[in-house]
Amino acid sequence: MKILACLLILATLLTILPKPTQASISARAIQDARNDAEREINKELWFMVGCCLSGLGYTIAFLTTPELPVQRFMGQPPEYVFFYIGEYERKAKRLRAYYTFWGSLAGFGALVIFSLFRAAS
Repeated sequence: MKILACLLILATLLTILPKPTQASISARAIQDARNDAEREINKELWFMVGCCLSGLGYTIAFLTTPELPVQRFMGQPPEYVFFYIGEYERKAKRLRAYYTFWGSLAGFGALVIFSLFRAAS
């Protein structure tokens, strides 16, 4: 009898507990994608691309599609995958462009300093 009462209480609690909603799934997917993009993007590589290729590197940063970490959304609902892919690509492209921009500024600054030294000698 005690087991039956425990099962009834457990069943009642399970129906009361909130189930994941569309909003919570999308919020979790977006946050996971942002964290993964921050961790996965090679900041030094894109900085050097900016230094060496300047405007072309900035264009490459936006036009190329980042490689997705597929293992992150294995077994997730389709809504999670949809939001994850969209946010990961958006965040990764923004990070690539950010580091490429600063790399191109550093490359331009180095070029200016080099030409000033060359002109002075």
